[in-house]
Amino acid sequence: MGVLFGEQVSQMCVDYKERGLQLYSPRQVPRTTTDRVLHSATHVAKNMVASYLLATKPTDPFHTKAIELMHCFQDIRFKYTHSVAEDGEASTVVAHVIHNHSFRRPNIILYDEFFHINRRQQAITILHECSHLYNGSSDQAYFWDPLFAKLKEHQHLSNADSIAGKMSNPYI
Repeated sequence: MGVLFGEQVSQMCVDYKERGLQLYSPRQVPRTTTDRVLHSATHVAKNMVASYLLATKPTDPFHTKAIELMHCFQDIRFKYTHSVAEDGEASTVVAHVIHNHSFRRPNIILYDEFFHINRRQQAITILHECSHLYNGSSDQAYFWDPLFAKLKEHQHLSNADSIAGKMSNPYI
């Protein structure tokens, strides 16, 4: 579907406001390069979810997941840290979530590697982590894992990579 324009976004904002949701959080000016990258990636992730909602019907099994993900953009807090790799090995981990009730807001921890992948992949990573927090999903299989293709439909509905992938491309 691509980028959303004027009337589509306006109607979606009205629809979400009626449901008590907020499509876009208040504009904040990013102060650092890291904040600007994260702001941009989060914006891309929001547009992916909004596009998915416009492209699908409420009867679509992932539609409810998309609505739940919209809450994530209002609540999450990002924290940055260095790589989790040890002994100079390359790490494939770019982010993870913290399920800790002592924090008032959910936290997504981003590693240095997050800032070295392309913006689309950053957005998909944010959606993946948000799906853990707001959809209760798990990591049953990743896209690159041969087990991913063997997941049943009900397993895809609770798999973080499946949810993030569906939001990034509603036609798969």
